[in-house]
Amino acid sequence: MGHAIGSVLSRHENIRVITNVVGRSPRTVDLAKKAGMITVNSYTELIEQVDVLLSILVPSQAIKLAKQIQQAIKPDSKFIYADLNAVSPSTVKQMEQLFDKYPNIQFVDGGILGGPPDLNGKTPKIYLSGEHAQQLEFLRDYGLDIRVIGNEVGQASGLKMCYAATLKGFTAIAIQASVTSKMLGLGEVLFNELKDSQPYVFKRMQSGIPDMAPKAYRWVGEMEEIASTFESMGLSPKIFQGAADTYRFVADQTPLGKEIVEDRKLGKTLGDAVDIMAQSLAGKKP
Repeated sequence: MGHAIGSVLSRHENIRVITNVVGRSPRTVDLAKKAGMITVNSYTELIEQVDVLLSILVPSQAIKLAKQIQQAIKPDSKFIYADLNAVSPSTVKQMEQLFDKYPNIQFVDGGILGGPPDLNGKTPKIYLSGEHAQQLEFLRDYGLDIRVIGNEVGQASGLKMCYAATLKGFTAIAIQASVTSKMLGLGEVLFNELKDSQPYVFKRMQSGIPDMAPKAYRWVGEMEEIASTFESMGLSPKIFQGAADTYRFVADQTPLGKEIVEDRKLGKTLGDAVDIMAQSLAGKKP
């Protein structure tokens, strides 16, 4: 997502998109360069050049990045730090506290809803909240769909948690149902019934399960953040702890976990993806 957002911004001549590539994989570096980003070799160098810092990465690394940025801040540093990661309101508030003592660092809470920008001009919605959120509305002029929804840090991230729960939570349930039916010898029967009585659900499964494969490792942390969010409201976290386990299984224990978005080889259809996951589980059974 980060390089895709960067690509949209870098199309405009009067804006510079900069990223720190130290410690990143060769694939990430290549994606950044293809997106037209300027690469630097430290966070100190990065924050010396930016007015706005958009944090977009694996949810489990969001706080780590915020701390690295904090450590690089100098007395004359001045920028907006917008966390756009799929993390809980409580996690976002922890990050906000890291910058509280820096009067020239303004924190914004954000959540990205939808897939990466594509060549047809489709872009995700970027919801923002917090006291300084409106300062990022200018990014609409650079191709981003910015939507400010409130003045409180935690609102945008809370929306992201609830939205992602309905979509990625469904995919986790669909994975478990599909793989179990396959291992019981009922896969074809289940799919035929869904086609007949729940065509919209089956259509979602046809796209959602194959598309999930190269993203499963990212979704583990996101499901854990959703579990934490719901638990803080007095609800059980167990559903989404289970969803995290489901995506952890895909990422760590099946060949699908080695897939990458731009070069898919395995599990490109619902049937193939389910077959691979079922075979991986069959190999684990005593």
